[in-house]
Amino acid sequence: MTSPDFQKKTLGISDQTLLCKLADAAEEKRLNRGDFVLREGEEQKEVSFLITGILRGFFIDLDGNDVTDCFGFQPGDPAMTTFEIGTCSSISIVALTKCRLLTFPVDTAIKFIENEPALMYTYNHLLTAALKRHWEIKTMLYKYTAKERYEWFLEKYPGLIDQITNKYIASFLRMSPVTLSRLKSLYKNKAAAIR
Repeated sequence: MTSPDFQKKTLGISDQTLLCKLADAAEEKRLNRGDFVLREGEEQKEVSFLITGILRGFFIDLDGNDVTDCFGFQPGDPAMTTFEIGTCSSISIVALTKCRLLTFPVDTAIKFIENEPALMYTYNHLLTAALKRHWEIKTMLYKYTAKERYEWFLEKYPGLIDQITNKYIASFLRMSPVTLSRLKSLYKNKAAAIR
């Protein structure tokens, strides 16, 4: 998918002149499994959007545990770690699979947002969507049982359960890998019984 096609489909930009300007400023990056987009504490120098692949955001807690904070798996998912462009990263983002990203230098992205109303709208839309997702995840983590968290994950992250390791999903859902394995087995058995 070319940069203008990607921007038009996933970011909702239709103005041809703006699409051409963005295409000129954009760069496609390819990552291998294990490559970092950004490390915790680093200054964000690019605004990146996922084209293909799976990304994981994580941080290290006070006890030294690796805690999964988020996943990016849908085309157009922003690979950003803060709400404010150009600030230091609060988490690390790593590729779990081979990935392709569409990137813009931070300075260029800020100029576009400041000077193009369509991009300001898109930026605000992305911020609103990120905030909604953040609150949905927070609510799920603190109000749902382990079974409900698992069902929520299956609905919100279709197909991801079979593409990444239990360790990362369990960390994200704040349950032990053993609990996650039991839930996976339970649901596979139920599905088999229905057939």
